[in-house]
Amino acid sequence: MGGIHVGYQGNERADQLAKEATLRPSLDILIPKPTSSLKRDIRTVLIDQWNDRWFLSSNGRQTYKYIPLVGLKLVTQIPQVVHFLTNHGRFQFYFFRFGLSNTQNCSCGAIGTADHYTLQCPLNLDLSRKLVYDTDNPATLIESKSNQLIIKEIVDKVDSIIHRI
Repeated sequence: MGGIHVGYQGNERADQLAKEATLRPSLDILIPKPTSSLKRDIRTVLIDQWNDRWFLSSNGRQTYKYIPLVGLKLVTQIPQVVHFLTNHGRFQFYFFRFGLSNTQNCSCGAIGTADHYTLQCPLNLDLSRKLVYDTDNPATLIESKSNQLIIKEIVDKVDSIIHRI
């Protein structure tokens, strides 16, 4: 059974080299990766390192509860949701922590954290009952735009009742 290369010296030599190459145990040349592949690999390594640091850190645990994995995707553009996620808003707990208030308690008596005002406070139950998420997986709270808009509304409501400092 002859191939179409039979009789042509250059083609026969190419066939011979191709057969020899299939018998080698490993490649003897390296083909460089495309730049796009290298960039993707570097981005993956950096995000993995970032996640390792995020997991092991003792800072930002309020945010970690809702964003356990970091990445390049924007989670929200709503400032009030950022206040909720960071616990850095017009919350009694935050003011007390920095000596700007003589109490850390909400007017209902509980400690006035972002979680309290958004998820438990009886003064905001009308809004917090509208939130749809898996209570065993807090990260699901901010996955939907409708929940983020409810959180915005709650934080705005809290902002309007907390004394100006």
